Amino acid sequence: MPEVSERVGPFLLVRELGTGGFGAVYLGEDASGRRAAVKLLHPHLAKDPQVRRYFTQELTNARQVQGFCVAEILDADSESAQPWLATEYIDGPTLGQAVREHGPRTGGDLQRLAVQTITALAAIHAAGVVHRDLKPANILLGADGPRVIDFGIARALDADTASATQIGTIGYMAPEQLEGTTLGTSADLFAWGAVIIHAATGHNAFPGPTQAARINRVLNHPPETGDLADPLLGIVLACMAKDPAQRPTARHVLDLLLTGSAPAAGPSPIASTPAVAAPSPVAAALAVAPDGQGGEDAPDPRPQGVPAPPLHPAPWPAAPWPPAVVQGGALAVGRTTGAPGTRLRPLLGILAGTTAVIVLAAGAWFWWPQSERRTLTGHDRPVMSVAFSPKGTTLATASGDGTARLWDTESGAATTTLTGHDEPVRAVAFDPDGTTLATGGADHATRLWNTDSGKEIHALEGHESTVYTVAFSPDGDLLATGGGDTVMLWDPDTGKEAATLTGHGSWVEAVAFSPDGSTLASAGNDKTVKLWDTETGAETTTLTGHSDLVGAVAFSPDGDLLATGSSDNTVKLWDPATGEETTTLKAHGSWVDAVAFSPDGSTLATAGNDDTVKLWDPATGEETTTLATPDDPVTSVAFSSDGSTLATAGRDNTVKLWDVP
Repeated sequence: MPEVSERVGPFLLVRELGTGGFGAVYLGEDASGRRAAVKLLHPHLAKDPQVRRYFTQELTNARQVQGFCVAEILDADSESAQPWLATEYIDGPTLGQAVREHGPRTGGDLQRLAVQTITALAAIHAAGVVHRDLKPANILLGADGPRVIDFGIARALDADTASATQIGTIGYMAPEQLEGTTLGTSADLFAWGAVIIHAATGHNAFPGPTQAARINRVLNHPPETGDLADPLLGIVLACMAKDPAQRPTARHVLDLLLTGSAPAAGPSPIASTPAVAAPSPVAAALAVAPDGQGGEDAPDPRPQGVPAPPLHPAPWPAAPWPPAVVQGGALAVGRTTGAPGTRLRPLLGILAGTTAVIVLAAGAWFWWPQSERRTLTGHDRPVMSVAFSPKGTTLATASGDGTARLWDTESGAATTTLTGHDEPVRAVAFDPDGTTLATGGADHATRLWNTDSGKEIHALEGHESTVYTVAFSPDGDLLATGGGDTVMLWDPDTGKEAATLTGHGSWVEAVAFSPDGSTLASAGNDKTVKLWDTETGAETTTLTGHSDLVGAVAFSPDGDLLATGSSDNTVKLWDPATGEETTTLKAHGSWVDAVAFSPDGSTLATAGNDDTVKLWDPATGEETTTLATPDDPVTSVAFSSDGSTLATAGRDNTVKLWDVP
């Protein structure tokens, strides 16, 4: 990189302003005294022909952006040995710095910020550019108002190349950007909504203790909007719809802001800018700046005095957990009531290449064969749901790649790929005889499939947003689906709606029938679980006790227990007959995404965003086993019909089959 006092084009470099994933930024000054922010690509990026092509292409587009709300491009040289870009120098703090130092914006200040930043986005989009990294650190507060920066090279630096590291910022990246699906200008509207929430509250829209937890929030949960009020609240929420097709355009938002109107229900006008392939799946997104700030703008999300968590679990956990052997990318850990004996370490070192794990339980040594039997690969996006057929010979999976798949559980081969959803598939469920599979998707539809032929039987449409959950009644006469704030009951034979259950104040995340089919449980983002009489459709009980959204629910096989998993990191067990909470399991170090009982009811499996699956004795509340999947948050769990196999779905695009100890 050049040094201060060197020249880049007509600009003398006065001092370094900062560095980032793409290179360095300097304060430059030309012969007339005009100051500029001079940005140079890292040398290794400058050697990448593809990056240089995108750099040139985006410069052409960016020069067409009207400069009233952006940092105007003054000069550039994309053909230089080290391509550079000079933009107008804005003498002022970033929005992130201003909020940290002076607090949130309110009243007219917040309204002006919203109008000026959305005007900038409208200008950027009109030039055919997608910003892709709008955040408080990329909004400078000049004397004449806010300016959006880094729009000209945002796509050039991360499109289709692994050499560019700055691909977005968790908390401001839209769900489709995290999942690596097609990306258009609507992703910037999502980021704009998160920016306004940060400006209005001083907090991030999707808080969480880890990056994986924040990603889960973005993908599955609504933003935390604090005291933001209408009409701005309604506009922001419209912009942050999980479905990009439901977001308004920047011009539409500007009209709403100028007139003080609330967004109309239903799909909003969609920008005509062609979508481009997003380059990064969730795993790659874990490498970007957390909490919406990059570089020197990055605040520490932890309370003062709390150390940063390690990137990977410590190799020797503290008591009462024993050491474990890593095999095939999975970690199997047995529960112990004593301190981890250091005598294990030399022995485990010898055994590290074997297929067994020694664990210490109740003071006794025993061998536990390696439990991960098989990994199923084929999906190219995170797997969101798994379900075994009643006979246990087939496994169904739902993925963000827009497909559902059927797998032979004996061979691990994919036998059928079901295509019909044109958005991510979020849920799968077999009917009681295994001949029909239900899938729910982000296209707002539930589809029924013949599992023998792979042909679609019915497309059930009625929800106005993503269908997150599907479940058949034990007799197969009803299908329950959850989408938006409603639960719908359907006749699966005819595809006709039987009932609509309303009462949740936010998204419905999970549904489950009781073993006798008389009760339906639904869990939602309103922190409640509701029990319904399936005969009358009447709400019979509301279970409250979780302090955050409830994303998982399951009945025990005898119907005496109901398990619920929440983003408050706990699993609660309830008596569904009385509605009383019986046990709280301090289950995970992060959000709980899934719960499932074994067929005999002796084991409860829970999955969390702390990269673990835990097995519990529901009778005692004791944890019996931890299965860890490093760097792979588990989204769904299911037991086979004989209870011998546990399937786990992961954000690493795979499904793992485990022998249940």
